[in-house]
Amino acid sequence: MIEDEQAGGNRLVGSVTGPVVQAAHVGSVHFQAARPGGAWLAVAAASLASVTASSAWLVVYRATRFDLTGVEGVASAGAVVVAVALVLLVVRLGGRAGSRRHPVDVGQARAGLIAAVRAQWHGEWVERGMLRSSPLPVTWSTADRVDRTGLDGVATALRGLPRRRLVVVGPGGSGKTVLAVRLTLDLLDTLGGHEPVPVPLALAQWDPERQLLRDWVAERLATDYGITTGAELLAAGAVLPVLDGLDELAARSRGPAVEALNAQLGPGDPVVVTSRPDPALADLAGVTTFALAPVDPADAVAHLGEDWRPVVAHGPVAAALTSPLMVALARAVPRPGDLLG
Repeated sequence: MIEDEQAGGNRLVGSVTGPVVQAAHVGSVHFQAARPGGAWLAVAAASLASVTASSAWLVVYRATRFDLTGVEGVASAGAVVVAVALVLLVVRLGGRAGSRRHPVDVGQARAGLIAAVRAQWHGEWVERGMLRSSPLPVTWSTADRVDRTGLDGVATALRGLPRRRLVVVGPGGSGKTVLAVRLTLDLLDTLGGHEPVPVPLALAQWDPERQLLRDWVAERLATDYGITTGAELLAAGAVLPVLDGLDELAARSRGPAVEALNAQLGPGDPVVVTSRPDPALADLAGVTTFALAPVDPADAVAHLGEDWRPVVAHGPVAAALTSPLMVALARAVPRPGDLLG
């Protein structure tokens, strides 16, 4: 061990084997798991830190004991400054190297996203009984035409747009969410190797005045689908956000949401938005709007069965069955004729 003698300096006491390093102060010792790519820098930093501490003690000790001044004193102090600078540089480089993420395989991440979205929404489709019933025809109008097709035709219509930016509007119960889910599944079933992956997201969970769209989508990918590579997928253009329910945002947030979409979507970024009719949608740039039409009575009968024909032909029930939601609920009625009484 080393004992401090106030008058004569330090001396060794007891048997000592090997070299002895003397330092004025030893700080806390920290143990940390090695970080990829930065292990050698951590070792170098620790070594330089030890050398610097020893050098600093020697400079102070020699300066006080031998009253060093002039060139020798300046040179010694300069050596310490250089050593300290080297330590800081190595530690900084080591931190940067250790904090780097491994490169993301976008193809593999995209495949994982496809599997996660399909698993969630195919299960939802089955639970709603949509596989057991023939889908209602969908009629929508745009600024220049009216189209009538099945739900499976929406994916084809989207791919035919000059820019894959679609807004689907309709009153409550008109089938906007069902259309968004079916669109997602149909796109997944026919997805090309470089097409973006459709991902349904509930817009009600976004605060456009507090969070960028890209950050929010990446957050929802992690929370809703277990995908932690959302930022990389978005940067690669591998995500088609299917944003359901603009009208479910607070009224004061709808305008800022549209402004954020206009400002934050790139020129080639696709998007699908569903909503009840809202004035804010008029400002959404570069989109094609599909306005959903009410269900035709003949389509309701074809979907529900001939027992429903007298019901559909008369009274308030007939008016209610112009909504896809009400048609879906009507499937659970065992004796439609009772509704006429």
